[in-house]
Amino acid sequence: MDNLSQNPVSTPPSSAPLATPQPPISPMQKKPRGPVRISSAVIIGVVYLFVLIIFCSLAIIGINLKKDTIPDATKGAESGTDGNSGTFSASPKKPDITFQGKIFSQSYHAKDDNIELYEFLQKGESSDSWTELITIMRYINASGVLPELDRYAEAVKGSVESSGGLIIDAFTKADDVSNLAQNFLVYTLKNPEKKSVEVDFQKFYIRGKQVLSDTYSINIDGETMEEAGRKALEFINNSDKNEIRDTMVRMSLAENYWSN
Repeated sequence: MDNLSQNPVSTPPSSAPLATPQPPISPMQKKPRGPVRISSAVIIGVVYLFVLIIFCSLAIIGINLKKDTIPDATKGAESGTDGNSGTFSASPKKPDITFQGKIFSQSYHAKDDNIELYEFLQKGESSDSWTELITIMRYINASGVLPELDRYAEAVKGSVESSGGLIIDAFTKADDVSNLAQNFLVYTLKNPEKKSVEVDFQKFYIRGKQVLSDTYSINIDGETMEEAGRKALEFINNSDKNEIRDTMVRMSLAENYWSN
């Protein structure tokens, strides 16, 4: 390419005879073209584009359907919609819950083949802005035996750890009502987008043939994630943590909402 660009096109020597000019070909003298042929590559490209459009359409439909799935059991109210019932069930609104002298009203309900849950917030708070949250759940497919109680607690523990959360406490205590074991977890979950740390107290217990769960969550925010983490650590280390834990040991909130 460099040689072609540097050397001009040569001209014929002056001694060469000039060609006799020919008259231009009129439109009537032009030969008709044959039928237009479409190459196989073009056909394959069109088919591929059509398949790609169908695949993208199905993917969009799948994403919209996925939005209706139940929220993660380890997440707080941000996974729900304030004031609306869950997609899978139009359950009637449940009575308020009083916890440590504060009143919590139902803000969200969801149910699928495995879990049914309710979330409760204080008046004036929403799923986007809350300080305290109560979540009650029942594991629908559970048969109410102790190994299942351990299995569900271990599943939540693993989910917390895999998401970068911290397990603060884990213990088992006999239930005063059923005299069966209750599993307790105290853990934290980070929310970098909102510069906050969620502190959760979760209790797993058996009533009849059902495995139930109560969770009390506190949202602690700060100007930075470091500040939120420091404030959460201060809260965990003071006596309020033990008071909340003892209150949850005495109370079984979910049993008031589901019969055996």
